[in-house]
Amino acid sequence: MRILIAEDEPTSRLLLEKTLTGWGHEIVVCTDGAQAWEVLQQPSPPTLAILDWMMPGLDAGANDYVTKPFRRRELAARIGVGERVVELQHQLAQRVVELEDALSNVKALQGLLPICSYCKKIRDDGNYWKQVEGYIEDHANVSFSHGICPDSYTTIVEPQLAELEAQMPPKDKDSP
Repeated sequence: MRILIAEDEPTSRLLLEKTLTGWGHEIVVCTDGAQAWEVLQQPSPPTLAILDWMMPGLDAGANDYVTKPFRRRELAARIGVGERVVELQHQLAQRVVELEDALSNVKALQGLLPICSYCKKIRDDGNYWKQVEGYIEDHANVSFSHGICPDSYTTIVEPQLAELEAQMPPKDKDSP
């Protein structure tokens, strides 16, 4: 992780730099607040910043602190917390992007829908009558598959099949 160290006291600055470099972090070093602010304004700034509380030229808040002289275990714990916070912020930002994308793809059905009480077609905004599924596909980003429910099969399809069978000529017993 890239970490900014902004420390005006040379011994503390060097000790922090050596410790964090030894832990595998990439370090950017500044000696005053103005220089640190410039670094933080650049594209791809360091992800974490360790700032001297009483440093000239930098009047900003902090999320956490470590007293000097710092203890290595406490510093490691605070860096770990900072890494987790940064990761959670990154995950949250990703979720926001995903939600914004999802919202841009959602089309909502709103208000009253004028529907024919006989054929069940819906009148669209252009005053054209469309099948219900066509209207919903256009306004809700969905697709339909069709089938026959048990009630319709019993009340509509079976009587139609029986009527067709009754209209067919009788089969010859000798023909297969």
